[in-house]
Amino acid sequence: MSLPQVGTEYAKAYKEWAWGKGRKQFPEHYFDAQYPSDVFLKYAVSLRLSALGPSKKGSYGSPELDAEIEALKQINPHAIITTNYDELLAPMFSDYERVIGQQVIRQSYLSIGEIFKIHGCVSDPLSLTLTAEDYQKFETDKKYLSAKLLTYFVEHPLLFVGYSASDENIRAILEEIDHMLPEQADVIPNIYILEWDNTINAESNPPREKLIAVSGGRSIRLKSIVASSYEWVFKAFCSDKPLEKI
Repeated sequence: MSLPQVGTEYAKAYKEWAWGKGRKQFPEHYFDAQYPSDVFLKYAVSLRLSALGPSKKGSYGSPELDAEIEALKQINPHAIITTNYDELLAPMFSDYERVIGQQVIRQSYLSIGEIFKIHGCVSDPLSLTLTAEDYQKFETDKKYLSAKLLTYFVEHPLLFVGYSASDENIRAILEEIDHMLPEQADVIPNIYILEWDNTINAESNPPREKLIAVSGGRSIRLKSIVASSYEWVFKAFCSDKPLEKI
């Protein structure tokens, strides 16, 4: 069973519980016929993730993480694209406009200063892409979404942060990029994938490139960065030096 299918099963169980013993745990208007049956699970997920964030003192749990966050804030990217539901990025980039779910398709934006939350946000539980049905709809709408988002990749460096190279979201985006590229085997110069590995040290020599398979037996070659701390990587993106020289 896939994770989206697990989400569908959880949604069914939450609905049964909500209409019985759990009724007091949810807003009364969610029991109106206009709301979909998965609203109860999405509301519960939103409540749980809304609690994420820094402590009252502004710490994210350790001096190392706090240093990474401060370095991230200095990047000042043209736009941020995330599949995360939480709102951790909002206070880091307080001047950026949040664009949630289908808003990406329905409205025009300036190509600078937005956080695109393509799988929804906890501020709007119904926007979450969580069940198998949600992911099927996302796949249907993805070509329109990709057409808008791919405009960024042509003009600006793209940094994938925190994803595995095997992640389905990464592969889906790279497949769309591959369709735009001419036939070539060279590494794409302005796309980087940053992965975390706590075993990396000064003596390590991880590959600088990564070959990722997409559909149709094709592959796409990206620049690869593996680090035990993202702080220096974020600082490098703020400098005038190319990453390969740092």
